[in-house]
Amino acid sequence: MSGAGDRGGERGGAPDDLVFRVGLARLVFGAAAVVAVPLAYPTTSRVSWVYGAYLVLALVEQLLISRRVGSTHRSLVFGVIDGAMVTALVHQLGSSGSVVPALYLFAGVMNALVITPRVGLALVSVYAAMYVGIVAAEQARVVAYAPDVPWLSALGPPSWRAAAISASLIVFLLFASTYIVARLHRVLRAREAALLEANLRLEALSVRDPLTGLFNRRRLLEEVERQLARARRGASVAVIMVDLDRFKRVNDERGHLEGDRLLCEVAAALSSSVRSTDVAARYGGDEFVVVLPDTSVEQASTVAARIVAQVRAVGELHDAARPVTASVGLALAGPGDDARRLVQRADSAAYAAKRGGGDHLALAA
Repeated sequence: MSGAGDRGGERGGAPDDLVFRVGLARLVFGAAAVVAVPLAYPTTSRVSWVYGAYLVLALVEQLLISRRVGSTHRSLVFGVIDGAMVTALVHQLGSSGSVVPALYLFAGVMNALVITPRVGLALVSVYAAMYVGIVAAEQARVVAYAPDVPWLSALGPPSWRAAAISASLIVFLLFASTYIVARLHRVLRAREAALLEANLRLEALSVRDPLTGLFNRRRLLEEVERQLARARRGASVAVIMVDLDRFKRVNDERGHLEGDRLLCEVAAALSSSVRSTDVAARYGGDEFVVVLPDTSVEQASTVAARIVAQVRAVGELHDAARPVTASVGLALAGPGDDARRLVQRADSAAYAAKRGGGDHLALAA
């Protein structure tokens, strides 16, 4: 039932909800021992302080789990304490002649959910040794058999053969159940991780252009809306529309694969031209948009001019005689703009630049 040494805790991360909930099982077990065992077996009241001490220790470990203290060492220590508590109950209430040893199985299964296989195997070995030890001690009359269950104690311990069969069965079930649960839990964790990774990939695909890797139009408009909300509180935001000149000729004369390669290189040039806080997106076809938060018109003009030069450099690498260039429009957010209007203003400015021969920047009115 030890909740320590969880895989998340060993990596230094926050305690997993499962780890904390499994740790609560110890609190429930301790509270039940404090209340229910003395009621069912009045003769155990003389050792009820043991149950109380265990409950206090359970509270201590929950505190350590919440503060991510101890990890593997904590797991081993409190796992051994769990085994000692179960062994005490097994001895008091009848070992090989009762169902109480099933608590070892419960402890082993709970541990398998939250600790590493190596620590779990160590604890299961300790539990097996504890149980075999107490059964052997009872058979050898070193300790009394079921001292707090008078009718069972009067019958005396089972025969050596019955005790050996019982001990063997418990040990086998303890190792088998712990191993099976640990394997199942590992498979479920792996599938959960794979599902999370797949969801992250799907999320990335939903906001990324599959060809260039830039953000897509949907993500672009969301970002513009977010920046406009900031602009209404006094921030500034500029939008640059990049419309490639003579790109259709590349597709017609050299094929779409060459056109796609050129788009990817233009996208890389855009990414290298802006800050990490800026957002570059493919608007569609041969159009790109860059969102520049907290940028004045002078600063945005400098960025836009740099984009014009870098797109021209990319185009010259593909065809020095007739390079693809960029008509760039720049719009600064105004009081009446929403996302689509602001982008449309930048697009109109880019169209004006294209009508003027392309390969230059035009400012939106």
